[in-house]
Amino acid sequence: MIANLFAKLSSWMGGRARVSAPATAATSSGKPSSTAASLVMTLQDAIRRIHKCECTHAGTLPMTLDTAGKIVFLGKVEVFSLKGHPKAKRCYAWMHPPSRPTQAKAVLEVPPIDSPRKAVYSVILREAGSAEDLSTSSQFVEAVKSIVKRG
Repeated sequence: MIANLFAKLSSWMGGRARVSAPATAATSSGKPSSTAASLVMTLQDAIRRIHKCECTHAGTLPMTLDTAGKIVFLGKVEVFSLKGHPKAKRCYAWMHPPSRPTQAKAVLEVPPIDSPRKAVYSVILREAGSAEDLSTSSQFVEAVKSIVKRG
């Protein structure tokens, strides 16, 4: 499932952003580290609280998004399968900002959000105060470019 998600994400980006290969933080034994497990539990709690449904961790996508030559996101997006939500089957979650995690972000996969990339951009744009219609990929890219230009 994550491989398909990553393939879809990679093809959707069309060179405007870079994404590193999916991976999870692991110890030498191959088991998730306690830090990674703690992060997943924190994000699961946030999803349950915000979206009122159960969730299962499906994987981790380390991601670097850059637009107009500037990095707008550098971190990991956790992918969760949802159970019991009336509109979504998947949720993308991460701690924000990734460099100093202080707040959980949890975005449902409902139109126009259909990828981790769009989920991250939607939060960037919402926090920048953009009220534009972002239903197409080109609108997302143009809106992010305008935010980067404003600095």
